[in-house]
Amino acid sequence: MKYRVLFRVDSGKHIGLGHLIRCLSIAKALDPSRFEVTFACRKHVESNYSFFFTNTPFSLIELSSSSINASIGSLAYNSWLGVSELEDFEETFLRLENFEQKFDFIVIDHYALGLKWEQKAINFTKKLIAIDDLGNRKHVAHCVIDPNFGSFEDKFKGSVEDYTKLYLGAKYSILKEGFSLVREKSVNSNLEKKLEKVLINLGGSGDLSRLEILIDSLKRTRFKGHFVVLVNNKKFVDNRNRFEKDERFSFVDFIDDMVPFLSEFDLVIGAAGGSFWERGCLGVPSVLLKVAENQNVVTDSLKNRFPELVFDNINQMCSEIGKVISSFKNIEYKQKVVRSISSLVTGLGLANIVTEVFSQEVFRLREAKVEDALVVYGWQSFPGMRKYFRNPEIPKLEEHLSWFKDSVEKIEKRSVFIFETTYGLPLGVVRYDIENSNVAEVSILINPFFHRNSLGARALIALANQQKKMSFKAYVESENVASKKAFLRAGYTQIGERSFYLGSRE
Repeated sequence: MKYRVLFRVDSGKHIGLGHLIRCLSIAKALDPSRFEVTFACRKHVESNYSFFFTNTPFSLIELSSSSINASIGSLAYNSWLGVSELEDFEETFLRLENFEQKFDFIVIDHYALGLKWEQKAINFTKKLIAIDDLGNRKHVAHCVIDPNFGSFEDKFKGSVEDYTKLYLGAKYSILKEGFSLVREKSVNSNLEKKLEKVLINLGGSGDLSRLEILIDSLKRTRFKGHFVVLVNNKKFVDNRNRFEKDERFSFVDFIDDMVPFLSEFDLVIGAAGGSFWERGCLGVPSVLLKVAENQNVVTDSLKNRFPELVFDNINQMCSEIGKVISSFKNIEYKQKVVRSISSLVTGLGLANIVTEVFSQEVFRLREAKVEDALVVYGWQSFPGMRKYFRNPEIPKLEEHLSWFKDSVEKIEKRSVFIFETTYGLPLGVVRYDIENSNVAEVSILINPFFHRNSLGARALIALANQQKKMSFKAYVESENVASKKAFLRAGYTQIGERSFYLGSRE
């Protein structure tokens, strides 16, 4: 029998598309052979949600229409529904088939749905999950996910139950799997590329006048590259001919897959919504315009590092945009921005949520192949990666290829595994050498583009579960705090200043 999952989320002119997109990303990451997914969405002005359910296995329950016609940031959050929380709950469950049967999971991602809705919903599910990046309302949910960079437990102090488990910070940023797959290549590319192609994207919905003002300002800049404007507003699309007279501009109405599309650009001028995390994952620099109060977390993340790239209103942005674009012609400045923003989010948040919240395993070990050698060499050659190695010198490529081939094919007492996601993203390498009987020394190296995701501990646990008869020992330099934490989290005991041990599990 499949697990039943209900998502309650809306989109609209006054809401944007971000909440819907991140819920769809979670739903698409769930194994359809194990999970049966239903979405409940209310019809708002410019909600645009039906398109996103084309060619998906998900059921869609459409709630009655609201008459709200406002732009992003112009309404208080508790006015976003158009009905009361209790009315929304009753309509949602009246429209569901077999609602008497408990859902295994109910996910709420809505600023206007809080304690009253949750107090009802918790009786209809085994696990109630609230996605809340504001921290401005109380919860009785079993889990609260706040995927914003820098989130901390004090943000929810006094507003959650003792049993509520918190999943906080960029480790749980909700980006679809494709972003992590191209992250390493994209970040490296953006460190080298010159500024030639700029994307303008002010979000899924909003004030059309902002976009027109921005384009008029960009037309007056001396930038000789190419501006691409992403816009889904039909009124603007129908009247865009007045902007197309400038050959530097082209317009795109809709993008089906943002991953390869974003990778084409050297800079994005955009709203400070969830798409900032997508750009950060790929190392694409951003100039941000704040269009709503809930974007403070995003703008603060960048403002603390590069205040010159964050603007509170369109007029302020337009007065400085020419100078800002020119600053990215300096490759050293661009590289500084790329390194900084790409460190904020790695793109594994979705895998972490699916594993930890929905108990669907996304990580695995597989036996290494000779063709994995170049990938592992790239990790070893990354600046600072061999700092705590017994031999900190980077080997020559020929030496590494020979060593790796022998390790995989010839050395009987050595086993090498690649730690990866089930969708094929390589995250690390684990090796052990048998010393006597069932005792082996283990070593581990994690892909430097995916640090801060507890991957070391995950990989060591996967190895321990796979080789239960084996006892493992490891040597870790005392200054290598991250590795020491990984071994301890994986169940190892520290038996000396640098020694760790894990006994047989059988």
